[in-house]
Amino acid sequence: MLDACVSSGIEAELSSDIERGTWEKSVFLVGLLVTATAVRQPIGVIRSDVHSRELLRDVMAEAVSVGSADGVMPNPEFSVERLAFCDTLPAVMTSLMRDDLTQGNRRVRPLLSGGVVDLGREFGIPTLRKRGVGSRP
Repeated sequence: MLDACVSSGIEAELSSDIERGTWEKSVFLVGLLVTATAVRQPIGVIRSDVHSRELLRDVMAEAVSVGSADGVMPNPEFSVERLAFCDTLPAVMTSLMRDDLTQGNRRVRPLLSGGVVDLGREFGIPTLRKRGVGSRP
């Protein structure tokens, strides 16, 4: 399978720790999903505003905390690395959930962020939703 992806021009690699890889991707995806939807702005606006940037950082840090409690995320500074990654993204990047919401649709259920909230509750880790930010349809 790896050979087929690489030979087709798809950047791919084998992972010896798929759970960690999944959590690492989730930290960024949950951060973008929640923040872009909450402030209804693309990443360029989010990262340039001190308050929305702080929200993005906090959401990613919470995902790292939940992943750590799940025994998968050993690096507590991973959210700082992901925030730096966000600074390299095209300013217009956003999330489908944000786009749906701004267009008046509520079809996209926040599965990723909801999963982090649910696991956070299970592990006793407060999340933004628990503090009154965001909602789950």
